[in-house]
Amino acid sequence: MAEEIYREWFVRMRFPGHEKAKVVKGVPEGWNVRKLPMVADVTYGFPFQGNRFNATCTGKPIIRIRNIPDSSTQDYTDEVVSDKYIVKIGDLLIGMDGEFHINHWCGEQAYLVQRVCRIKARNPLFEGYLAKAINLPVKHYESILMGATVGHLGAMHLNSINILMPPEELHDHIRIFNELLNQKLSLSSTIRTLQKTRDLLLTRIISGKLSIENLDIQFPASMQGEMEKTERDAAYA
Repeated sequence: MAEEIYREWFVRMRFPGHEKAKVVKGVPEGWNVRKLPMVADVTYGFPFQGNRFNATCTGKPIIRIRNIPDSSTQDYTDEVVSDKYIVKIGDLLIGMDGEFHINHWCGEQAYLVQRVCRIKARNPLFEGYLAKAINLPVKHYESILMGATVGHLGAMHLNSINILMPPEELHDHIRIFNELLNQKLSLSSTIRTLQKTRDLLLTRIISGKLSIENLDIQFPASMQGEMEKTERDAAYA
């Protein structure tokens, strides 16, 4: 929904009140075009020692490029570095090698590793908006940098990204991107909690520590038909 609203308002330029807007050099009057570093702080990941990475939960979790899409990591490091490299829920991350993944982090706090960067809007009002505004430029670089070798997104590319900044009279409308982002983060948190609960229950059921024999489980009618068919097939087998 946020993606479609952004395209409608800021790509097709059918934003609220567009009928009365005067366009000057391709930009509505009163709007500004700013380079990404002017509207956001960019933090590049720390160059941790690879030989100190582990999967035994020793130290603090780390975020590598492969961890961005699903906000999940099983990688850790026992190194301790500045708190400025700690990623929190809601932080916008970009992978800078291969496929340039873009996603808001929904997992536990973790360290930002080299070749992953965090984009933080200086004005919190534009947090959700900024995520949509940088998506097309980053994917454009991905398409032109990907070739026979692995593509690399650098500071030079990020610093060259132009961000179209709407005027103050549209700020109330801009808040919808933050609202949708907060809903996404809330739902993601709920999903992660349910997944952990499921995994704990499955472990206890498989080990026999939790019995389900006496549970009054009511299956939907659609499932009952399938179960009866399965039982008949098993009887004739």
